[in-house]
Amino acid sequence: MRFFLAVILASLSSTAFAEDFYTTAPVVAATVYADLARVKRRITIDAPAGDHQIFLPVIFDGILIVPRIEISQNAMINDVNFVENRSANSRLFFSPLQEKSWENLESVKDEIEALQDKIALAKSAMDARETRRKFLSKISPPTDVIASVDDLSKMAVLVEEQTAAISLEIDQDRREIRVLENELDDATQKRDAAKREFERLSPPEDIEMMLGISVSVASASPIILEFDSFAKASWEMSYEFDLIERDTPRVRVGRRIFVGNYSGEVWSDVDLTLSTLEVETSISPYSAYSRKASIAPIVEEPPESELGSMEAPMMAAAVMVEEASSSFAGAEFDGSVIEYIHPTKVSIFDEEAWFLTLPPLSFDAETLIHAVPRSDDTAFLMARFINSSAEILLPGLANFYRNGIFIGREEIDTVPARSEATLAFGPIRGLRLSRVLERNNTGDTGFISKSNTRNQSVRLTVENLTTQPQNVRTFYALPYSEQDDLNVAYKSTPAPDEMDVDDKRGVNAWDLEIQPGETKEIALDFSLDWPEGWKLSWRP
Repeated sequence: MRFFLAVILASLSSTAFAEDFYTTAPVVAATVYADLARVKRRITIDAPAGDHQIFLPVIFDGILIVPRIEISQNAMINDVNFVENRSANSRLFFSPLQEKSWENLESVKDEIEALQDKIALAKSAMDARETRRKFLSKISPPTDVIASVDDLSKMAVLVEEQTAAISLEIDQDRREIRVLENELDDATQKRDAAKREFERLSPPEDIEMMLGISVSVASASPIILEFDSFAKASWEMSYEFDLIERDTPRVRVGRRIFVGNYSGEVWSDVDLTLSTLEVETSISPYSAYSRKASIAPIVEEPPESELGSMEAPMMAAAVMVEEASSSFAGAEFDGSVIEYIHPTKVSIFDEEAWFLTLPPLSFDAETLIHAVPRSDDTAFLMARFINSSAEILLPGLANFYRNGIFIGREEIDTVPARSEATLAFGPIRGLRLSRVLERNNTGDTGFISKSNTRNQSVRLTVENLTTQPQNVRTFYALPYSEQDDLNVAYKSTPAPDEMDVDDKRGVNAWDLEIQPGETKEIALDFSLDWPEGWKLSWRP
């Protein structure tokens, strides 16, 4: 008997009890990309030995993927699955900060209820006194008994004294109620503020789905689980470029990083990394599909006279004269990924922005004046500089200043380290531009001509209304041809100082030095000819 009792006691002492843990997996680190974040979550639980279930609320974003979970060496994961329709009090999943905020909110609610009870009690007491006062006001001398003057006088004094005492008590009740109502107003504002603060912490509400993790723990000890997931977030750069025009012009660059958290939860004291990796781009090459060749009989087109009401005859391919594209192609980048690791932990609430100010940069600059009479009526101030820092200026929205005065906003493209950049710093109103079409033998600009010759004259002017001499680089796109059958000739007075600027075909530049009050002109004559039966499409 003693032997069996000892065996039973020994088995009881080593029994491993199963337990359910309801917890959250707070974000401890986040790597934010342009429109997405990869977040690392960590759970720490003091678990006894045995098999246990850990339940986490799931923030459903349309896709359910069982995460790859890592666990500390003293435990083992048996199973991971999604659990639906299991009732769980959302408060089980509160973080310590959410629990503290919720308790504060409940405390203020209790305070409001206590004040409301006090106000109700005070009003009841005041109503009772008001009833007594009304009763006293209705007391009159008896009609069936002849009372002496002295008795009537004493009765009147008594009624007056009691009425005065009750009125005083009613006044005190009113003052007390006013004080309590003011306290109630303050408490209501406190409750609203506490509610906003609690909601700002993004507490879990209705738990529709949970992630269930079955674990085995060899011995009682803390266990740590970590896994990654994705969340909605974004980051972008913003800049302030200030051109300081002194003896040695400089461009000062202020830089800020904007991080937006749209994950539905609070990131509290997380390690933050910002990455330029484009997660949404394709990671697979295009497939090479079969390309079958075939032939078909040639369909003879009817002569033009037989086309009847058709709007235009079928013709050979048109000879095109194309201008340099006005779109900005964007700088090429070598494809390497840039990451910025913030040195300290940060906290970012849901649906809120977090700003990080980076150290400013400063570069020596060369000021230039650019004029494009084809599209602008004023010249623009430019600043050319070399990014002499070791940091890349990433694309972003920039505010532009000139000697500390705001002039406008514009997007900038990537400026790699040790590369050259030219940025605009607003118009110079005192430099007026004009473009006059003096001769166009085919009619209105852009008219489609069937003739085989086209002659055109254009006059460009730059007028200096400032009080200083100005060096203005003036740009204009001249026609060019890549077809042997289209001949293009032009005459420029004066001749351009640079042709095919920045390798753009036909884009020429004139460097004009213009004195105050002076106007400089550029005269351009174009001549284009092509074979009969072809048409020219060109906008001068």
